[in-house]
Amino acid sequence: IPPKAGINRLAVVINGDPDTVFMNVDYGMDGLTRSKGSNPVPLYEVTTHTLVQEGQLYGFKDWAIDYWGEDTVHSTAEAKQILGDSANIANDDNSLQKVLKIARFILFRTAGKEGMPSEELSRMHPLKQLNYVEADKSKLWCGNFSSIFSFLAASAGLPVRMVSCGLSEGRYATGIHVFCEVFIKEEQSWVYVDLTSRNLLVRYNKKWLNVVDIQRLLRYPVQDTSFKAWHYEKDSLYETPFYKVADLAEYYFYPNAVFTFYYGDFIKIMNPGNLFRRGEKFFYTKPYYALYSDNSKLVNNDFYLRLITNYLLGFLLLYGLFKITKGFYR
Repeated sequence: IPPKAGINRLAVVINGDPDTVFMNVDYGMDGLTRSKGSNPVPLYEVTTHTLVQEGQLYGFKDWAIDYWGEDTVHSTAEAKQILGDSANIANDDNSLQKVLKIARFILFRTAGKEGMPSEELSRMHPLKQLNYVEADKSKLWCGNFSSIFSFLAASAGLPVRMVSCGLSEGRYATGIHVFCEVFIKEEQSWVYVDLTSRNLLVRYNKKWLNVVDIQRLLRYPVQDTSFKAWHYEKDSLYETPFYKVADLAEYYFYPNAVFTFYYGDFIKIMNPGNLFRRGEKFFYTKPYYALYSDNSKLVNNDFYLRLITNYLLGFLLLYGLFKITKGFYR
């Protein structure tokens, strides 16, 4: 689509759909390479600013992690105290300010404690994980950072979702890396937050980026100072060109990477608190997560296999109980 000169935002109607989709052309990857003289062909690329279109696929409320269950009520007061007294969050702070303050608080409290966590750490409530690490009883790594950040962000009223990536694809074998994205309501965008790398709120010019945006931009090894991140170093957060601090992202976000976006009820379903919740998990008919990849072919085999096997096992169990009961009454 060749837009007119100076036009960086388009309103597009697709196949007569009544809803208008707004798309950006201000940070397209082809445009980035052309600006550096790497591609003289006059191509144009339109990219959306987020994977989620409210009302079309899933809204942010479907993705936002729901921590508010019977197992976390006791921690509400502690979370409020941390956010107000330690993180210094004020009532009039916007979403970006809250993210920066929460991230700085966590990184300051866990500085120098990065490493292989103990086995029991991941089974703890996020605030207990933080206290356990502060007491030098365990190291912490990406899953712990993401759990602690997502809980405090949710407690501050920020929709936050868990994302992971890292599969063996061809000559790449990476292991699994976990991080977060926060929905910034003022920008209507999901924005990348990775405390393991001490990077958050990555942007290109004035556009805040999600993980897929970042993955696509990293395909072009351009040292562009407009591609920035907030980075934590020496007890402070400051903006720096992302290429200077992107080692972890470059390692995991290769072109064939598969990203797993966890739905908001994932934690409650995967950690049932009682027998009823265990049964709900066993017969849960919704997917726990969505997969996304630019280059890899994705299928739903695991989802359908879970449904078929769980319901088949449930049927066999009921049938067995019926036969046993029938035998007793003969």
